[in-house]
Amino acid sequence: SFVDGSILGDGVVVGNHCTVFNSFVGKGVNLGDHTILHSCVIGKGCNTLIDTHLRRCVVFPDAHVSSFGLEDSIIGRRAFVTSAV
Repeated sequence: SFVDGSILGDGVVVGNHCTVFNSFVGKGVNLGDHTILHSCVIGKGCNTLIDTHLRRCVVFPDAHVSSFGLEDSIIGRRAFVTSAV
């Protein structure tokens, strides 16, 4: 994994092969394997699943984002966003 220019809160779990660049990641966040964050703010207690790519996104606390790319977006508190189930 690669982290540069970012702030990671307490208890953040960074999965294998993740990239976190110029982002803020809140407490207790779980970043799934192969997650890419570029210029994002991720609220406490959020989860990303494998292969999630976020660019210039704000994710409010306790949301789950799954397995796709998303840019220039705001995701609400406790939301579950996925491309397929």
